[in-house]
Amino acid sequence: MAIMNALLQQRMDLYTQLLECTELQKNIYLNGEQEEMLSSFLPISYRWDSIRRELDDVQQQLQALGDAETQRSDDVIQIMKRTLENIHYIQNGIDQTTQDTSENLQSVKQQRKVMNAYYNLKQQDQISLYFDEKK
Repeated sequence: MAIMNALLQQRMDLYTQLLECTELQKNIYLNGEQEEMLSSFLPISYRWDSIRRELDDVQQQLQALGDAETQRSDDVIQIMKRTLENIHYIQNGIDQTTQDTSENLQSVKQQRKVMNAYYNLKQQDQISLYFDEKK
C-alpha cells in the first residue's frame, strides 16, 4: 500500500509539473515577442516530453499494482482540466497569430504587385542600346 501511495503522489506531482509547463507557455505567449516565442517554447516542450514519459511509467506501475478505482483522484482531474484549458488557449492564440501573419503576407504581396504595376520597380537602371552600321 505504501508503494501505491508513493506512486499516486508521484503521479500528482508529475501532473502538477505539466500544468506548470502550460502556465509558462501561456505566460510566454501573453508577454513575449513572436520572434522569441519559439526559442522559449522549445525547452518547455522538451521538459513536457520528459514529464510525459515519466508519467507513462508511473501509470504502468499503478496499473500493474491493481484496482483502478483507487487510482482516480479529483485533484488530478482538476489539474488535467486546467492543463487542457491552457493548451487550448495557447493553441487558439498560435492559430490566430498564424492566420494574422498569413493575411499580412498576402497584403504585402498585393502591395508589391501594385507598386510594380504603377512604378515599375523591377526596371533595371541599365538600358541596352543597339547601333546599326550603315553601309
